[in-house]
Amino acid sequence: YSEQAFIGTHHSAMLRTHSNGFSLSGNQFHNITVQLGAGVRLLQGQAFRIGNDFRICHSSCALLDGGSI
Repeated sequence: YSEQAFIGTHHSAMLRTHSNGFSLSGNQFHNITVQLGAGVRLLQGQAFRIGNDFRICHSSCALLDGGSI
């Protein structure tokens, strides 16, 4: 690993946008498609099970809910 580096993004899908009031829980200003085009090769996120549904959220779905997967 000492000769290779991979660019990654923390909570890759958690966008900070006008539609969510530029939530401080949003880590990214660019969506995943733009991130991949810019060379990001590691995407990270968290899935939470709520009932029979799995949702992409940032630490808690009360903070920022990215939707169902």
